[in-house]
Amino acid sequence: MNSSEFEAWIEYVIEKYSMPRLLFKKGIDDWKARVFLGRALSRKSINKLEPAMDLYYSIVDIEVIEPEDIEDKAWVLWELGLCIWHIEEDANKAIKYIDISIQLAESISDKFSFIERGEVWYDRWWLLHHIDQTDRAMLEANQKISERDAELKNNSYLYYAYRFKAELSYEQGDIDQALAFLYQALTYFPDDHNTMANLQQLWEKRNNDKEKTYKKMDELTQHPHVCWEI
Repeated sequence: MNSSEFEAWIEYVIEKYSMPRLLFKKGIDDWKARVFLGRALSRKSINKLEPAMDLYYSIVDIEVIEPEDIEDKAWVLWELGLCIWHIEEDANKAIKYIDISIQLAESISDKFSFIERGEVWYDRWWLLHHIDQTDRAMLEANQKISERDAELKNNSYLYYAYRFKAELSYEQGDIDQALAFLYQALTYFPDDHNTMANLQQLWEKRNNDKEKTYKKMDELTQHPHVCWEI
């Protein structure tokens, strides 16, 4: 992407998404400006994945040290993998970048502001499933469950590991197993007292309509922003 294309896309996202121009003031040579623009273009409401992917590729070789920069680059690599999957449908290539994202994200223990380490693994598992490596994906999910501290709530690793198992069970037609895994996942989801009370009510009445219960339980996770301990 050249400078004129960069500026044109800035105008596009400002018009479509009302992003502050200040984010891009340093221009195309600023890798953070490229991150912001790529992030805007890859939003579902805009969905311009090809230029976003172009911007993400330009950040792959950037060296990062500070936790904030590590998070930004890990996010870029994760999104790059997803863009590759959606555009090229090349799961192996997508997994390559997601794996680099995981390695970078787990190189520090700092809490992140917006990336969920467990969700990056979750996307890796679904990509493995798409290339008929479901057994490997399940093994990795189970390893995450066994190695992570079950006492730590708001745990993205455990939530997404159990969620993957729930969704896979649902896909395979085992609604009872899907409900059990989704219930387990929700015990690690950031929540409030009312959410857990609703979960218990749904769980106690699950046999009345299992399909409806599964969907209602899933709706409990529809929060605009959640805070994870890890």
